Amino acid sequence: MKFFLLLFFSAISFSSYSQVDSVLSHIEGPVGILPIRKVNLDLVTRVFSSRGRSDDFETRVTRELVRLNAKGYRTDVTNIIIDTKLVGNKLVTRSSCDIVLSKDGRTYVVFHTRGAIGKGFKKKHDTQIQGLESWLSFYHRGFCKKIKTLTGTFPLSGRKCSYKQSFFVIARGF
Repeated sequence: MKFFLLLFFSAISFSSYSQVDSVLSHIEGPVGILPIRKVNLDLVTRVFSSRGRSDDFETRVTRELVRLNAKGYRTDVTNIIIDTKLVGNKLVTRSSCDIVLSKDGRTYVVFHTRGAIGKGFKKKHDTQIQGLESWLSFYHRGFCKKIKTLTGTFPLSGRKCSYKQSFFVIARGF
């Protein structure tokens, strides 16, 4: 009987621990590779989200959220990483995140990102995301929260170039 109770309570504590901290999926965004001569800075961050691309980080994460939700998981996004480096004569941009079980009980099904790059990037970014959570809530008819804001910096023509990117998730319903 003691063994059964010990096994039962061990299963309960392990189960609750794994539900909070287990990674359901790790998502890598597409790698953006851009030659540095005649560089269009907007192309650096287009791998995060772009209407002009059929494959971007935002789309990959949203598809995985939808897939996991169809299996009955209540999901959230964490551990977002973005990085742009000069490799030889090319700028290489990478992104990744983890999809985990939701801690607040909501089921997040949409991933969204918005950012700005180059001269005046901070002000442009802050203007773009002002009121965005409310707009995303209205547009997707659900609860929106900002997960993280990150800044990336990389060398370009002997100077530092920077961008600022914010990430959001939206749950259906309020």
